[in-house]
This record gives sequence, C-alpha cells and structure tokens, in this order.
Amino acid sequence: MKNNPNTNCWFTCQNNFCKILGKCRNRNSKLNKNKKQQVLQRDKKCLVCGTLENLTVDHIIPRSKGGTNHIENLQTLCNDCNHKKGDII
Repeated sequence: MKNNPNTNCWFTCQNNFCKILGKCRNRNSKLNKNKKQQVLQRDKKCLVCGTLENLTVDHIIPRSKGGTNHIENLQTLCNDCNHKKGDII
C-alpha cells in the first residue's frame, strides 16, 4: 500500500493496476482535457472490447461510489462499453 504524496490518497498496486482506497482531498477536482488526453494516449483503445472508435474516459471506481479523477482511477472505454458498465465497480 502506498500513499500518493500529491493527493493524500492511499492505493494498492498490483500488476500496474492501482486501486484507490478511501476518499481523497481532491476528489472534486475537475477532469480536464489534458488528463483525458493522457488516459487516451496511455490506453490507446477500449480496454474491454479493443475498438478504436468512439472512445471515452471512464472512472474505474465511479465518482458516485467515492472514486476520484486521479489518473490511476481512469480508463479508456468505448461509448458502448462505458454505458454497459454504468456505475459498477
């Protein structure tokens, strides 16, 4: 378990996947265009079906369930997969 010094968040990392534990001070920070671009460039395709079309940025842990806008909690999904996922963790 690590503490992210920039956000005062606790998260665990396994196989390059980080799970955020608890709420962060900056939970309400806006998801800006730069952060969206970073996620899209990192993932390059929908992480569920692999398509390259209609890509969106999704919260792994939904904001409605305490998730944050930190890059560790964001993933690229196509519009269809994002809607199927809804607010499921």
